Amino acid sequence: MPARVGSVALVLCIVLGAVACGRSKLNGKPPPSGALGVVTQEDAQAAVDGLCRMRGLQPNQLDQANGIFYDRVHEELHVIAAATEKDDRVASANLLVAKEQMESDLRAKDVLPESYGTDVDTLTRATLAALRAVVLPVKGCG
Repeated sequence: MPARVGSVALVLCIVLGAVACGRSKLNGKPPPSGALGVVTQEDAQAAVDGLCRMRGLQPNQLDQANGIFYDRVHEELHVIAAATEKDDRVASANLLVAKEQMESDLRAKDVLPESYGTDVDTLTRATLAALRAVVLPVKGCG
């Protein structure tokens, strides 16, 4: 019986430690989450950093833009939008609309469209606004 109590206590300590670690950067609040999962500060920052990298690309770097967006940014934007929807449906919708425009830009045949830079900026602003809506602080571009 004492071994079982010790095992239960160990599991409880591990669970409480994991919860405390997940909340430490958010002033004791759990990270935002929605139907697609939890938005961690690290993943949110990585998505914004990817958008910042995309902004520096030239019109002939369509393949690089697609690589950054679909490998590092796209999925996290869906997770952020789903988590934001509970608190701010407008911010969530704005993020999804801006993401759709970026996907349209990235379907270009040879080079990025003239609107690409503006569209990256719009998507970055929409992403940061959604993250502010769920009180998840990240750094913007440069």
